[in-house]
Formats: sequence, structure tokens, C-alpha cells
Amino acid sequence: MRFCFWQASIFALTALSVCRPASSGVVVYYDHAGSLSGANLAAAVDAPAALMLLPYPPAGLTSALPPETRLLAYAAKGQTITVDFSQELIGTGLDDARLEAIYHQVKMTLEAHGIQESVRILANGRDLYTWTPAQSPITPRTRALEPQGVELQATGNKLAGKRISLSPGHGLKWGGSGWSTDRPPYCSPLNEEDYHTLEMSIYLLSYLQSDGADVIPNRCMDKSYGVYAVSGAQWWRMGPSYWLQSRGYPCSVYANSTGDCVLGSGASESNDNIRARGLMPNYDGADLHIAVHTNGLSGFCEGAGCPTGVATYYDNSASHTAWGAISKTLALKVQSAVVSTIRTNYDATWSDRGVPDFNGGNYETRIPECAAALVELGFHDTCDRDAVFLRDNYFRSAGMWGIYKGICDYYGVQPTWAFQSDEIVSHDIPTQMLPGEVRQVHLSFRNRGVLWTSARNYRLGAWGDSDPLSSQTRFELPGEVSPGDTVTFAITLKAPLTPGTYRTDWRMLQENVAWFGPTIEQDVVVAPESNPPAISNVEVLPSLVAANDALQISATVADTSGVVSVKANGVSLSPSGGTVWAGAINADSEIGSHPVTIEATDGVGNVGADTSGSYVTGPVYRLNNFNLRNDELVPTAATHALFGTWGRVHVINGDTFELDDGSEQPVRVSLPGHLFQNGDFVFARGVLNPSTRSLTTQPGQALKLD
Repeated sequence: MRFCFWQASIFALTALSVCRPASSGVVVYYDHAGSLSGANLAAAVDAPAALMLLPYPPAGLTSALPPETRLLAYAAKGQTITVDFSQELIGTGLDDARLEAIYHQVKMTLEAHGIQESVRILANGRDLYTWTPAQSPITPRTRALEPQGVELQATGNKLAGKRISLSPGHGLKWGGSGWSTDRPPYCSPLNEEDYHTLEMSIYLLSYLQSDGADVIPNRCMDKSYGVYAVSGAQWWRMGPSYWLQSRGYPCSVYANSTGDCVLGSGASESNDNIRARGLMPNYDGADLHIAVHTNGLSGFCEGAGCPTGVATYYDNSASHTAWGAISKTLALKVQSAVVSTIRTNYDATWSDRGVPDFNGGNYETRIPECAAALVELGFHDTCDRDAVFLRDNYFRSAGMWGIYKGICDYYGVQPTWAFQSDEIVSHDIPTQMLPGEVRQVHLSFRNRGVLWTSARNYRLGAWGDSDPLSSQTRFELPGEVSPGDTVTFAITLKAPLTPGTYRTDWRMLQENVAWFGPTIEQDVVVAPESNPPAISNVEVLPSLVAANDALQISATVADTSGVVSVKANGVSLSPSGGTVWAGAINADSEIGSHPVTIEATDGVGNVGADTSGSYVTGPVYRLNNFNLRNDELVPTAATHALFGTWGRVHVINGDTFELDDGSEQPVRVSLPGHLFQNGDFVFARGVLNPSTRSLTTQPGQALKLD
């Protein structure tokens, strides 16, 4: 795609569209969307001639300079070009928005002619900005600042105590009949300057806050914050006036131009938004004001002649002279750091467009009563270079880190967080493992530098490119990791078979560039386990039996090396699901109480024992139904003896029946799953319930006798 200039005669101004890169003869106007657009005019033979053409746009374009405006003088002195127009430039009045439009139109026209010096614009010998309406006075804040929607924990302190006003350029505004951005989209899929400046500034906010600065943004920096009800747009898209009103700022700050404290209706609020950017730092008593913008010159440009690079502006006009010198110092530091950062880490040919003086042409660098600078990070209308960079979150974070570095340089401190840096959050690498043991572990890092992406070859690596516990030495990121975000890697470690102490260590790196940040390192002792199996929940059923009766044994046995054998009084038990082992043993032939010893062996030969289980072997007393139900000595004997009785069966259900020996005092017997039928003659023995005089018996202890 190429972009189109307009070719016209200065006399006829009859336009013929010719698509070509920027060159001498260019005059910059505005198109129907309010975007800068270059027109190649035959009469624009040099810079003064081009400036004389500014009030006369070709068909389809507009100009911020009224017709009949004349160029009175053009002078170059030192690093400044002074341009004096006739008083017709003021027209029916000059507001802040048109002042900035005139400045950009003049500045970009001169740049199209190869002139990058600072520009000072006069009207009839008087600085143009002095023709704008006076601002309403504001009273500086006397209360503490409220949270601004995004608060990051400070882990550095190099900027502690510094109050920094952060201004991401533009944002949605009320234009008198509807909502619009200050800049249209260029070079799709790059979004509007109003939006991508905020997306970039989120990185800058993170860097400044993480190094202790008290940062005050004039727009909502949280993209998930919600919707501004008046416009129906997300808060992060809105211009400064609307956010500052929501944060409790006075009307004199957010509506200083119109004085209309009800936003989103009535006259255009463009000038309110411009003034809010410059007045907020004064209201908050900021130490420093930094604005983030992107540039535009020719509109949808491709090719070698298209503009590119970064410039950082300051203001040393008469109205800002008290802060002009420190603003220039700030701009120089920021420009140097941004250029160096991008050339070193992104594009070695990135253009340095210098540090121009706005000379009053921009409200938000002229009004702050502190050091103030405005960064134009690249050209959003150079579609095959800068606009591609501006879509890249890595470039965005690199540019914002450069601004952070420049601010630190301005204050004479080194950034706590380098271009590539992080901090350890946590890890769960064990201190001991068994030979051959496999363990998944988790390593968490918090990014404190520029954005990490797989496309830029950021990875977790085994320090020294090898690790005794892992054959895999690189692990990919799960996605983009922004400054301030935490990423967790799940990695699998396998202990060597040979016992010993092994060090596993892991660190972040950008492949083929550098390792960076602290190293997670852990010494792991690999040795056979010495702890015996843990035995619990031992059950012996029934607890009262006759000599040589069968006993059911179960126990829970656990061990990290695995359980290979469990025995009860020397008899092997079998796995019975999960960690439960079960089986049967025979009761002792001697009357009395007997222990049950559970002995378990793990995979490396450790043996554990448990003697908490026991049972009682008792005599069996045979009584007829009547005596079993009525003898006064029976309840006492029931604690250490079993009882037997007999009779004809009367089935109650599949688990219970009664025995009747003709005494008409039947005895109830509990035997789950019995197969007896009514009329069977049966002898049963078991444990007596003293209160109900009923028996509980086990399989094999109830016998059919006929």
C-alpha cells in the first residue's frame, strides 16, 4: 500500500492525486477524519513557501490555519525555527485544541522539508499560545491521594518518595454531538493512538510502581475495570476528564475550558481533556510529568522515505521558563535511554529524532509546574515499520522500560530492575528423594523486566545447560508474561539410582542473548528411605472367639517406597484396595486375651510393626433357650465366654432367625447371609448380647443337625 499526496498549483489549487513517498514540496493538512495528511504542492519549493500554503488546503483536506493568514517572517536561529504569521491566524478565537493542531501542521510540514529543529510559532509577533483563553485557577490537593485502580507492590525503592504524573495520550471524548477518539486508526491492525498509548503506559506504570514511585495516571489503567455509563465505553478507553471526575477531582481540573461540570453533553469537551492532562500534576503536586504519545506525519506511509523513530519534547517557553531547564534535562535523559534501549534490544537502526522544544505549542508540557516531557515513541502512520513495531508488545515494553530508565537517570539512580530481570516467588523442589523416584515440581518467577514471549525466545533453563535430575533443560512459557506477572513452570525431576547429593538449579534466559535474574537452586539428597511403613486402623473381628476360630484381620499400611508384605501373627495378608491389607488367622487354643502383631515391609526392606490389635479366646457354654434367656449369671459371663443353644429355625430375614427348643422362649440369632429354612434343627454359638439375650455368630458357627 502507498499513501497519496495532493499535487496542486499554488494559484489554482486544483488537486491531482499522486501516490509517492514524502519529499520536498510537501505541505501537511488534515483529512476528513482529522488526521495529518501530506500534500505535494508544486509551489512548495522550500519550507517558507510550504508554510505560506498552509491556509489553502486542496480539495478534500482542511487546515487549522484560517484563509488569508499570511506568513510574516521565517527565521532560523540556533536550534529553533521561528515562524510569525499574521493575526488572521487567530480567526474568531484560538483554543487549546486548535493551537496544538496548528503546531503539528507547521512542525510536520517543516519536518517534511528535512527541518527537525524546535519550532516557535507567533501571531503578529506574539507567542501563539498567549492568544488562548486564560485557564480557571485551581487549588492544589490538600487530601491524600486515593488508589488509582491499579496498585502494584513496590519491591524496589530507587524512586521512593517521587510523585510522578503519567499521561497516556488522548482517549475518547465528547465532541458536542457524539463520542470520538482524537486520532483515527492507522495501519490496521494497529489501533488508535488514543488506545495503544494507554496499553503501552501500563508497562511504564508497572516499572515505576515496582521501584517505589507514587504514580498518578490521568486515565484508567485497568482494562478490566468496567464501563463508563455515560458513553457505554470501557473505562480504559476514556479520556482524562472523565476518569479524573470519577476519582473526585474538582471541576476546575476536569472541565477547566468549558466550565461545564456535567460531562458527556453540551459543547465539545476536547479542550477540557487537553487542559486536564496539564492541570492534574499541579493539583496533585507532582514532581515530574511524563506523557506517552505516538507520532503522525503523512498518513498510511510505506517505503524508504517514510518518517520513523522517537522524539521527546519539552517546553521552555516564557510561561514554563521556571521548569524549562529541568524539563529539557528530563527529555534528554528519557530520549537517550529510549533510543539506547531500542537500538540495543530491538532495532539497531532506530532513528533518534532529537529533543525539540514545544515553545508553548503543547498544553500538557507548558502548564505543569514541574519537569515535564512528552515522548512520541514512533510513527503510527508508517505502516511497514513503526506501526508494525507499535503493535508488538515486546517493543512496547522495551520503549516503556527506556522511559523508566530515563526517569531514573534524571534522578541520578540506577533502576532496581534491569531490562531483563525477575525475582523468585516460590518452588517446591524436595530436599530428599529416593533412588529412581519421579517427582513433579513447580518453579514460580515474577517478571520485573520487559515482556517475556516465546517468540523472543524467553524460557526457563537448566543453569549450565544440564541438570542431574532432568534430561530436559528448557521449558517454554505458557504465554506472554507481562512486567509484574508471575509464571509457574511444572517440571518433572527424576532422582539418579546412585545415592548421593545432587544440585538442581534453574534460571530464566533469553536464548542466545543472556541468562538473567536469580537462580532457583536446591541440593537434593538421594538415598534409600529409612522410615518404616506406617500402620494404622487395625481391626480384629470378632474380638471374642472360641479356641481355633477364624479371625478377620485388616490394617491400613502406607510407605513412600511401596509396601511389599504385610503379616498378622506371621500369616500373610493381601492387598484389599488402596492402602488396606486384609486376611484371616486362627485364634489361639488357650483361653485368655491375645495380641495381634501386624508386621509390614516396604520396598527397600524397612520393617514396621503394630500391636494395637487383640482378641479374647473364651469357653463355650451350651444352654437351652430357657436358661440362656433367664439365668442371672449369663450377663456376667458374656464378657469372656461364648454361648451356644439349639432349636428349630424360624426365619426372620436373610440375616436373622430364631431358635426354639420347645420352651416357648426362642433365642434370636444374627448371621448375615444365612441359608437356613423354617423348621431346620440348628445348633448356633456366638457372642451374647446381655441386654437382648441374642446371639451374634459367624459362618461355620451355626450347624444344621438334621
